[in-house]
Amino acid sequence: MRKSKTSLLPLFILVTPLALLYPLPAVRLLWALLLTIYAGGRLYSGRIKKCSRVSRTTPVDRLFFGEEGFVELLVENNSRLPAANLLVEDRPDFDLAYGGVQRFLVSLAGREKRRLRYPVRGLKRGQFLVRGYTVSGSDLFGQFPWDTFHNKNDIITVYPRIFPLHGLFRNYRQPFGSLRNKYPIFEDPSRSEGIRPWQSGDPLRRINWKQSARAGSLLVNTLMPSISRRTLLLVNLHEPDYNF
Repeated sequence: MRKSKTSLLPLFILVTPLALLYPLPAVRLLWALLLTIYAGGRLYSGRIKKCSRVSRTTPVDRLFFGEEGFVELLVENNSRLPAANLLVEDRPDFDLAYGGVQRFLVSLAGREKRRLRYPVRGLKRGQFLVRGYTVSGSDLFGQFPWDTFHNKNDIITVYPRIFPLHGLFRNYRQPFGSLRNKYPIFEDPSRSEGIRPWQSGDPLRRINWKQSARAGSLLVNTLMPSISRRTLLLVNLHEPDYNF
């Protein structure tokens, strides 16, 4: 519960003996006005706190890197009284929404509902939380502020960006399958791997003349690569980790 920064209670206590000692119309009117504001504000604040409801839904619980989605908040006022200046604060991780905490200030008529939404974006790969949200309000004069915290965590998973397969088959100046590499920096001249038939474009210095004379056709030496880059691919096959 938030505490009020200012209160009419000390002023009301001060005016009460004056109204009893000096029964002037102006003093009594001031006393009645302070009593109405204080008591009415307390009743109004308690009623709005009891009848205000906020629920959150995440239509998209998974995103690809760079993809956008949204989170939706439903604000309800179940009282016949208007709810003025309700502050709704939602707390997505900073890697999901720019600025982190999302704040909305709304005023609802009696029995009114309103839907709020804000965008989320896959800015980083991994699992991220949309943490608990807070609803706060007060009476018209700020004497009785209140807030309620909803401890609900929603998970949004951001997957890596997907590339089409045709964009992967490029010459990256390194051995790739059985493609011929024109850059000898990746081959070690001291490590012979074997021989193969001569192909158009092979340099003459790579021809193995002894083996070619014995086989009756041109053969060229093949060398082992001098640089070896290994890639480890990890796949999670644990079915309960995926929400189908």
